[in-house]
Amino acid sequence: MSLIRERSAGRPVAVAAGAWPQLAAYTTVSLLLQIDGTLITIAVPRVAMSFEVGPQIGPLLLSAYFVPYAAGLVPGGRLADRYGGRLPVLWGLGLFAGAAVVGALAPSFWMLVASRVVQGLAAGLASPAALAGAVAPFRPEQRGVALGVFGSASGVAHLIGPFAGGALTQGLGWRWNWWVLVPASLLCGAGIVRTVAPTARRLATGADPVRIYSRTVGVAAACAGISFTILIGSFLLAQEYLQHHGFSPMAAAVPPTILAAVIAVVAPRAGRLTDRRGSRPVLMAAFLVLGVGLGLLALPVASLTTLWAVPAVVLVGLGLGLMFAPTSR
Repeated sequence: MSLIRERSAGRPVAVAAGAWPQLAAYTTVSLLLQIDGTLITIAVPRVAMSFEVGPQIGPLLLSAYFVPYAAGLVPGGRLADRYGGRLPVLWGLGLFAGAAVVGALAPSFWMLVASRVVQGLAAGLASPAALAGAVAPFRPEQRGVALGVFGSASGVAHLIGPFAGGALTQGLGWRWNWWVLVPASLLCGAGIVRTVAPTARRLATGADPVRIYSRTVGVAAACAGISFTILIGSFLLAQEYLQHHGFSPMAAAVPPTILAAVIAVVAPRAGRLTDRRGSRPVLMAAFLVLGVGLGLLALPVASLTTLWAVPAVVLVGLGLGLMFAPTSR
């Protein structure tokens, strides 16, 4: 395998040729699947008004996406083990784009919810393959950097998504939040086809299953679940709180955008730090910073409508940005 020279943690390391383009292609897929959540979250109040459903029903759109997403992760991981990253990602993107068309044309709220279920399942099937494909060309001691770059997609998604979702919702109507996902899915699929070569990888049908569950896996999964819940929950609560207090969808996107910008900057650096120091100290620091940030947000003076909330939001973003690489690694 041909090698190029890169510098990580102050020393030269060998990286497989094509590793960075492959990482970029799979990271873009992850970016799309996470942008979906931010686009739709911004549109939730307008969707509820359009279909004349109560505001408490609107968040069902998010649950209809993330519950099937979670359910699809283990089957998606098995598909990635069996076929490699390329095919499961392309299958998932095709299903995701088809469900987005159904959502954009949905004549009723419940049809929209059904389309979200299919989108969530498609995203769950594609996500493990995207993560596996992103880090596959990198050696174990380099994967913290790769995972940091991959994790920064979450920050970028929450940086782009709120303003894109707000602009689409205000300017063209909430259905365009679904329409825009169709060409985006096609472009991501084209990037995978162009960058990732087909493989003949396929496990034998009678292969013995490998035991992958352990205390370490369980703790890492719990940490990832906590960070994901805080990220999505805080995003939903923040934008609904601000829109309820008279802010436009664009203005309501400002606090989540600050959070996202911090994550996007911190995650790649956290990956390099994880490669040098290991996962444990980085995770401990992440939880400490996250706890302080959430504690500050709990203070009455830190209302999201005032500048007092900015330091707390920055600390929460810092904690979440530190968390992704060590938990995934």
